[in-house]
Amino acid sequence: MLCVRVSASPQLGGIGGGGASASASAAPSIPAGQLKADWEQFIDNMGKSICEEQSPQRLLRIRSNLYELLTNVIPPDVIMKKLTEVLLRRVDDEIKHEIVQEAAFYDHRMHQGSKPIFHMEAFVAKFMAIYRRWCVESFG
Repeated sequence: MLCVRVSASPQLGGIGGGGASASASAAPSIPAGQLKADWEQFIDNMGKSICEEQSPQRLLRIRSNLYELLTNVIPPDVIMKKLTEVLLRRVDDEIKHEIVQEAAFYDHRMHQGSKPIFHMEAFVAKFMAIYRRWCVESFG
């Protein structure tokens, strides 16, 4: 299990730091499937944000969020996997195959290169293009 302490950030509520601490008596009342780490919740919020708006301004904000995750020692392959899972839950079955294909492509390139932020940002940009195209084709 990955344990990472991250600092609070003013952007999107931060990915850690503050919040209530769980005590031994409170732990049994929380179902195991609903307990998420701060960084996982942060990625969930990023996925929601990506699907809400596909614009250069949003991409810039997502880039800074990805950079924040990387600076808080979340491994790039974990970020990529979790972000892909989050995005796949939010899209139609019609485009899931294409998104998985692009995620695999950029994940492979990320492992070959030396700057993972570039490849993760490129994946998000590609996702935005695919999702926007699908929205236009489906809803006019």
